[in-house]
Amino acid sequence: MTTPSLEVDDDKLAVFFRQMADRFLSRQSNQFILSGNVADLVDGLGVVVPTAERTGEKRYCYLDEYFSSRLVQRGRMVVTFNIARGINFASNEAFNALREWYALGDASGELPPAEQKARAQRFDRTVAESQVYSLLSLRFLEEICRLARMRRTGPVAQGISIIIKHADTLIPDNPVAQMGDLDRQKLTLVTEWFTDPEFQDSLEQVILIAPTMASVHESIRRLPHVSMIEVPRPDADARREFIRWMHARTGRTIKLRRTQKELAEITAGMTLLTLESLFLQAKHRNGELEEADILESLNRLLMSELGDKIELVKPRHSMADVIGATAIKAELSRLQKLLAKRDPSIAPTGILVAGPNGVGKTFIFEAWATECDRLVIVLKNLRGMYFGQTDQTFERLRNVLEALGNVIILVDEADTVFGKPGANTHETEARLFGNVIRMMGDPKNRGRIVWLLLTARPDNLAPDLKRSGRAGLHLPVFDPEGEDRKAYVRHILKRAGCDPASLKDSEFAALELHTAKYSPADFNELLVELKAERALRGDLGYKEIDGAISNILAGQIARQRRIQTLHAALECSRAALLPPSLASKTREELENELAHLLRAVV
Repeated sequence: MTTPSLEVDDDKLAVFFRQMADRFLSRQSNQFILSGNVADLVDGLGVVVPTAERTGEKRYCYLDEYFSSRLVQRGRMVVTFNIARGINFASNEAFNALREWYALGDASGELPPAEQKARAQRFDRTVAESQVYSLLSLRFLEEICRLARMRRTGPVAQGISIIIKHADTLIPDNPVAQMGDLDRQKLTLVTEWFTDPEFQDSLEQVILIAPTMASVHESIRRLPHVSMIEVPRPDADARREFIRWMHARTGRTIKLRRTQKELAEITAGMTLLTLESLFLQAKHRNGELEEADILESLNRLLMSELGDKIELVKPRHSMADVIGATAIKAELSRLQKLLAKRDPSIAPTGILVAGPNGVGKTFIFEAWATECDRLVIVLKNLRGMYFGQTDQTFERLRNVLEALGNVIILVDEADTVFGKPGANTHETEARLFGNVIRMMGDPKNRGRIVWLLLTARPDNLAPDLKRSGRAGLHLPVFDPEGEDRKAYVRHILKRAGCDPASLKDSEFAALELHTAKYSPADFNELLVELKAERALRGDLGYKEIDGAISNILAGQIARQRRIQTLHAALECSRAALLPPSLASKTREELENELAHLLRAVV
């Protein structure tokens, strides 16, 4: 068999193209699924003609154009297909050359002119109708590959490359039992085509392009000779080069608030198309490229790819707004300094944040995450309604997060999102859980992606999620005690328009005693009541304040909150974070109290 003429020593080749070429030349595979950043621009330097390269009009091109140009340069016949636009060729010359070659039939001998004409007409008809008849188009493409193996002459001398765009729409990952006859026929055809030993040993190759691996039918993905390749988002160097190119292309009329290198760093996770849109928007306004524009564009990009599965948040509050919480603030300040060093060996992978409802976990850690100078992403429900949707969503999420880096993922009510998998756990649920813990434990993500799992019931989380290397750092948040509680009382009085200094020591001590069982959420409720009283009465004194406290009846959840507090104390991995009321007890005492309360609520 002739060795394929596909060179791999070109340093201008994209990484994913190099991977494909290496596997093809080594005869590992001639069937590929490309997924990931497949709808973005690709740096086509060295692909286009020099005149276009000088004008800068064709330096960056789309993925199918990139493949087509590179493969045609190597003498290969390139045919592209998708169910919306049908079968297409790199040029009219390529179309005519393949048409004439196809009309000659197989190698059994010279066909009569009439039969050659009939085959040419069939070629024209199949190409013209390929937008409508996807099954017939696939059969036609398979036939071309088979003919090429029989008659290696003319336009197919160096082999045929078939690029199938939007493969997820052609052979989607739906249960076979729920497929219509046409979809089952296409799946069967592609399976037989890819498992044909003669095709596997040929110079032909098929490249399937889809947004995610999981969107292509599982039976195709599992074929032994199918090679799956990820097209990554542009890294910092690629973004920096594109920024330089776009800045020159827009006539350097855009005012950059940062250097091109800094701009490349803060646009992590962006596609080249999004960067292009930013520059064109700034050029239209004849103004500056603002950081607010970058954040807005990134948010739009994330929403377009992941919809309502995530939310990019920018809290308006900071750690200065966190009242009391002296111990947890000290620990978080230490962690912030560690993360700032950008050293994966000293950075946490994930943090389990436990504490009773209403204690302020979300408020505190949103503020901290923002002050770490990282993007804060709130992870919502990843589960999809339809078969395979969850896998596709997670694949997109992983691609986005690993491209972004420098990100903190906040998962509120983590026990409902990542609960313990059991015997009755659905296969999709188990797969999602496995994907998450693998991503959390991936060494390349350490220090770049930090997970914050917030929950009032850490006991409902799977042990695999809470161990070292994942969410191994357990930081509890408790109701304020001692000086922290005094700070809360003073803060509430000031917010309500009352000067704490105007109260006698005995009066302040009485207010502190009367709010001894208040959580931060209860204090906020008291603040609303005091503001209302002030609006009706004017100035408030001790009598009015104490009356408002006495009038508020606490919710009947004290037992549940105590259970949650004990769970947080037992999960705590830093002794300094335990308040005096819990630090004075042994672990056995805490466990016994918890067991007693749990029996009482059964």
